[in-house]
Amino acid sequence: MNQAKTIAVTNQKGGIGKISTAVNLASAPGILEYRVFLIDIDPQANASPGLGIIPLEQQKSAARLFNPDTNGLHQVTQTHSPNLDIIPGSIQLVHLEINHETSSVHRLDKALKPVKSVYDTDYY
Repeated sequence: MNQAKTIAVTNQKGGIGKISTAVNLASAPGILEYRVFLIDIDPQANASPGLGIIPLEQQKSAARLFNPDTNGLHQVTQTHSPNLDIIPGSIQLVHLEINHETSSVHRLDKALKPVKSVYDTDYY
């Protein structure tokens, strides 16, 4: 089994095309029959509607990934794009203090381990 490839699209500046880039990069391998998932980890949750998912109507959320007991597979939602699933964004992410010095990164990694075994590529 191949290890999933992870690609993060990040920048502090807004309005530079991070969401468009992430959605398009995640959609392309799905068309080629790779299983892909996208994590919308932005509190504005703009990648989710780009794939037909309305975050306010979802019980599933990227914010739940930071709970120490969460299995990320339970947060995955199917999109209409072939072979592309998403963990939807949420305004609740604004309340989380996420930095590399805290256990939040380790919680995220732990929650995503079961998800990565199912997919070929994941995008943040």
